[in-house]
Amino acid sequence: PFWTDEFNWNQATMYFAFVDRFANGDTSNDTNYGTNWETGDYLGGDWQGIIDNLDHIVNLGVNAIWINSPLNNPSGTFEGSCGMTITGYHGYWPSNNWVLEEHFGEEEVFINLIEEAHSRGIRVLVDWVGNHVHEEHAWYTDHPEWFTSPDLCEDGDNWNQATETCWFAPYVPTIDYTQSGPIIENIEDAIEFAIQYDIDGFRVDAVK
Repeated sequence: PFWTDEFNWNQATMYFAFVDRFANGDTSNDTNYGTNWETGDYLGGDWQGIIDNLDHIVNLGVNAIWINSPLNNPSGTFEGSCGMTITGYHGYWPSNNWVLEEHFGEEEVFINLIEEAHSRGIRVLVDWVGNHVHEEHAWYTDHPEWFTSPDLCEDGDNWNQATETCWFAPYVPTIDYTQSGPIIENIEDAIEFAIQYDIDGFRVDAVK
């Protein structure tokens, strides 16, 4: 996935295309789960919407795009803050490392997005959610010992005092990186994913 020219990420002009909120290019994959908070639901943006706007992005002077995680998220609604119900529209609740998000399009559309970007000289950076998974993920069901104790980040001052171990939500278990098993599995998956889809790099989510 590495380019061999003189491209410098530190000098790139990057555009963050938050997939579900960017542009709806294929209404056939639209799904609404009826959350009690309108913007907590899927709004229809997809990879085709980004493809349709690549020329506009180029005209902005952009030579790198960053998109949120393309991995599959759970279907349905989940409890959010302040009594709100929300979905995984944001892409940051991975439930399977080898299935792409169905709400964003078919696999061939994701591949086409990367190819179309590359043909315009645009690099593609994707989010890699390495901090946690959704409770439906096979890692959590098969290896519960790979995860930390369920202490929420919002409780007390956990986000500052227990950053490496706190959970963003009760259904989003945090990976315990004091163990070699999940480290090896996650790194191998990331490398294979980058090679398979010819992406140019990862932005690692929730680094803190």
